[in-house]
Amino acid sequence: MKTKLFLLSLITIVALNQKVNAQADSTGTANETQTSVVATSDNTSTNNTQQMNVNNSQQFQTLFGSGKKGFGGYLGLISHYTEFNDQGAVLFGAELSTVINHSFNIGVKGYGSITKIKSDRLSNYGEQLYIAVGYGGLNFEPVLYYNSAVHLSFPVLIGGGAITEYGPYYYNYPHSYYHDYDYNYDYFFVFEPGISMELNLLKFMKLSTGASYRVTSTVDVPGYDSNDLNGFNFDLSLKFGWF
Repeated sequence: MKTKLFLLSLITIVALNQKVNAQADSTGTANETQTSVVATSDNTSTNNTQQMNVNNSQQFQTLFGSGKKGFGGYLGLISHYTEFNDQGAVLFGAELSTVINHSFNIGVKGYGSITKIKSDRLSNYGEQLYIAVGYGGLNFEPVLYYNSAVHLSFPVLIGGGAITEYGPYYYNYPHSYYHDYDYNYDYFFVFEPGISMELNLLKFMKLSTGASYRVTSTVDVPGYDSNDLNGFNFDLSLKFGWF
């Protein structure tokens, strides 16, 4: 009888011990699984954070916030200061360009003088003559570090223009105003490379300022040659569009 009780007790202890070991193994497996899930979650979070940082570094940066990269085209309004015939002159112009791969602009650009530039000659009536100058053409413009808020571009204008002498208007009643056309004009070729600094104000607007040098062909106007048209330019422009 005592032997049977001893064996029964021994069997019960072994069974309990196996049950405890099984529970311990189950708990350890669950802990390992939970640890693995946490580690995987941490790795995924780290990868996502790194990917977000890469994406943010590639975003189109502006002075007043960031926007996604884009390409397309834009319209620019340009104020241009230069010299003609050794006199300061202001020109106003516009640019319409297409943006390729965010880093190269190609389009058309043109300017026209809006201030009076004195000629070296007088009219047939002994009055002061003036000259007007306008030019334009194709514009090619590589852009460096376009996704930075402040970056550089290198515009190159290739085209043509015209110079015209003009004089005062007269009024002959009852007729309307007429112009004394006894003057000269001619056309010229122009090549104008430059450098500009651009500021991304907003994702659809840029402010640009820069300098360039205008080289022209000789003109057939009395008292003028290419030296009177060649010279440095300084401009300020606003661009609106998709960059």
